[in-house]
Formats: sequence, structure tokens, C-alpha cells
Amino acid sequence: MAPIPEDLKNAAQRTRKLSKEYVTKGDFHSLVGLYTEDCKLYMPPPLGFISGRAALRPICEAIYTKNKTVIEVQTQEIIYDGGDMAIEWASYTTPAGDTPHSPDISEGNVMCVWKKVDGQWLIYEETVIGSKPSIRTQLFELYMNWGKAFIAKDYKTAASLYTSDAVILGPGMAPVKGRPAAEKLFKHLHDHYGVHTYKMLPGYEVKEITANVVTLRAKYSAISTCGEEINKGGMFSVVKKQDDGSWLIQQEMYYIIPESVIAEPPPQC
Repeated sequence: MAPIPEDLKNAAQRTRKLSKEYVTKGDFHSLVGLYTEDCKLYMPPPLGFISGRAALRPICEAIYTKNKTVIEVQTQEIIYDGGDMAIEWASYTTPAGDTPHSPDISEGNVMCVWKKVDGQWLIYEETVIGSKPSIRTQLFELYMNWGKAFIAKDYKTAASLYTSDAVILGPGMAPVKGRPAAEKLFKHLHDHYGVHTYKMLPGYEVKEITANVVTLRAKYSAISTCGEEINKGGMFSVVKKQDDGSWLIQQEMYYIIPESVIAEPPPQC
């Protein structure tokens, strides 16, 4: 992963500080200004999905004005692969809400996607995770773990996140079946194409098919060992819940955006 820019670290700290100041003053116009115009938030019930600053402002007013709560957020990890986007994992604590507008959670975690807009880091996506993470959050964590294993070249661990009968489909390749074949595929992607990691782009969609089967539709960006984007594409996954409550990937289908160029041979840094 690329070094974390100082302006990104400072932005995260500054945003937490300003958030508390704005809430205390009741300045919700400035509060939502810490988010991008097209921001997306995923909150615990009953709030659910919130899109855009205009929709976010009344929610903030309802939560903070009626409950007089100030959320304390502490950064745990920032993941940055270069470019104008980054992911932050943080923990939070707050008094439990006592109105229908406020989620009944006193502590949990927050996943933020930061985006640099006109030279300023703003929050683009924010997922609030309580003590029982949503399916969406669990799937995101699943792919985050996959990405960490892939970066570490721990292809066996990456393959273990698939079911034993998993099938991976992609352009120009025969179906890859089972964990041993998946492990070989991941190594091939790194050695032959120079892929350092895959970055899931914001806006992924999760649909529950049954209580134990969900689908995930997302777009991704492949980053080379030089830190450059190799190609962009989309993916469709079928993910199955296991007896121990964990989720594993049962089927994955990939496609590459036509105008995207696959670097071959691997780029030389």
C-alpha cells in the first residue's frame, strides 16, 4: 500500500474535531459540508440509507438536537493505495438514542470512504456498524480481508474465503473451480499481470436472495505493483452464509470495462 498522505491524516483528525464543534453550536450546514455533495451513508435501523447532503442535514438535526449527543470517533486504520480515495476504519462511542430518529447503539465502528475533491479530503461514504454488523458490512469486511491477504501474497488465505466448490469466471479464461485453483489464479494475477491489489469502488449493491444467500454487485480497480491503475471492471458475486455464521464466496463473475487497458507484460517500476 502507498504511504498515507499527511493531508489525509490531518483531514480525518480535523473532521472529527470540527464535527463536535458544529454539533455543539447547532451548525448543521457546516457539519454536512464535511461530506461530499453526493455522499452516501448506511445507518442502523430505523435510518437506513441516506443519499446526499440535502437528505443528511435533517437527519443530523434530528439526532443531535433531540438527543444532545456528541459522537466520539477514533481512527483505527487508514487504507490508501494511491489516488484520490481512501478507506478508514474507526470506532465510535455515543449515548444510546432515545427517540425514533436515533439508532439504539452506544458503541460500534464506522467505515468511511474518503474522496479528495478540489484538493480537500471529504467523506464520500460512511457505514455505521453496531454490535451486530449488517450483511453489507460483513461482505465488505470479507473483501477487505481478501485484499489484505492478496497484498501479502498469502494466496492460500485469500482462497480460504471461498467455499470449497467455488467457481470464478472471468474474460478470456476457463472457469476456476475450488480453492486450490483459486490460489493458483491469484498468484498468476500478481506474477503475470503485475496486480498488487484490487480496490472495490464505492457504490456496491447487496441483495438478499434467502437468509443464507446474498448477491454482491460492484465495480473494482486493479492496482499494479507500481501503484498505477491497470484496469477497471465489474464483478457479480454469490456469497453463502456458513454454519458458523461467516460468509464465503461461492461464485464470482468478472468483466473488464471495454476502454480499460490490460497491461501485458506486467509494468516495470
